[in-house]
Amino acid sequence: MIENVPLPPRLLEIIERLERLALLHPQAPEKILLTADETAAAMGVSRKHLYNLARRGVGIPVVHLGSRTLYDKRDVLRWIDAQKRPAGPQDESAQPKSA
Repeated sequence: MIENVPLPPRLLEIIERLERLALLHPQAPEKILLTADETAAAMGVSRKHLYNLARRGVGIPVVHLGSRTLYDKRDVLRWIDAQKRPAGPQDESAQPKSA
């Protein structure tokens, strides 16, 4: 086994992204409530974006515990699922031009 070998930056980015996505995995019961930072990181958006969605009334439901704003993992997954839309026709400008 090779130890103390530095990993390429791209591989480290992939590992970090997988760890963030693992927070949302429905079979990971150890953590049901996520902070805004954890939720934003797992979704690949900023915390500010989450708050803007909430301010507009279209965001993920939140749980308030004292002064903390938390997100129930199940609500996050349901909200993401509700955002799915069928892919529309491709933009004409993206079509290859015929000669």
